[in-house]
Amino acid sequence: MSLTENIFVLGLVKDINDKCGATVGEQDKFGWTPLHHAVHFGLEVVVVLFLANIDKSPAYKKDKEGMCAFHVATKNGHIGIMEKLRSICPDISELLTHNGENALHVAVKVRKTTVVESILKTLGYNSLLNKQDKDGNTPLHLAAIIEDYEILVMLLNDKRVKANIVSKDGLTAMDITQSSTKLGVSEKLDLISKLKSIGGFCSLKQQHIVEPNMASQNINAAPPLEDQGNKEHQLEKVEGIKATDEEGEIAKDFDLFLWMVRPFLDPGVAKEAVEMDRLIATIIATVTFGAAFQVPGGYESGGPFQGLPVLRHRTLFNLFLIFDALAFGLSSSSIFLHFVATKFGPDSALLVFKKVKKNRTNLLV
Repeated sequence: MSLTENIFVLGLVKDINDKCGATVGEQDKFGWTPLHHAVHFGLEVVVVLFLANIDKSPAYKKDKEGMCAFHVATKNGHIGIMEKLRSICPDISELLTHNGENALHVAVKVRKTTVVESILKTLGYNSLLNKQDKDGNTPLHLAAIIEDYEILVMLLNDKRVKANIVSKDGLTAMDITQSSTKLGVSEKLDLISKLKSIGGFCSLKQQHIVEPNMASQNINAAPPLEDQGNKEHQLEKVEGIKATDEEGEIAKDFDLFLWMVRPFLDPGVAKEAVEMDRLIATIIATVTFGAAFQVPGGYESGGPFQGLPVLRHRTLFNLFLIFDALAFGLSSSSIFLHFVATKFGPDSALLVFKKVKKNRTNLLV
């Protein structure tokens, strides 16, 4: 349209908005308001006009998919409108879709690189970066799922990103990246290196993904039976079916186990668990050490056995001493290993444990 026509249409919209301002918030069968349509077509002036009224509620109305005007602007890459909406309604960027996705989720899913970059650079978007949707996926998870190298690098270069968040499927960004088929070898190695540098790790679920795939590949690669009447081949086939059933049962058990330990995969929870473990081990070591000197029943106060425990001939007393020594030894070892792991890293603690175990075995032999 020409400039004159644009001015005429804008004037017409302004007159309608002034006389029928309430219609801006009315929704069609898809849940879209006039504001949704204006945002969709990138009509920034009309968007500002619609929100010039005191009532800003149309900006927060969602369609059937839970998309507000801000999400629509994000999906269509209208960065200017996004900034206008945020300046008029500062908290609009925090709105979520019905799937629990924020604007950064939406931008990543539609591969809007410039929008992702804009969101990361804009202050106040810290909470969006590591927010999980209803499936437990962060924007980093989604970028790994769609295998978009440019967006992945952009997210990983942001110091605020957390690479060790586990989705409801039990997967981290590292798991998804390693199983990628579209990324090049050099790209995948670069991403894995970046993930490791910010604390990314493989979840327990990764073994559950790799091993069944290898098993299925072996089954598919097996040559067809030439002699269906051969009893040995038939027996192998039956055993293979049983093995597959057993793998299915193991997979179900693993899913249950993964659901139980998932909270402890979070670094914050793991740190609290370590602190609690260390505190409990210290208390046990202190109590058992004191119990070794203040034994039940006391000591002989006279005679040839003066200073020996009164209950030394009792079986239960001797069991008490054995378990007390065992509790003291294990709790002290736990404290020591925690100290080594904190000072030199978990691998050092594991190495110390293996050496102690090896020396103990050699002594027994």
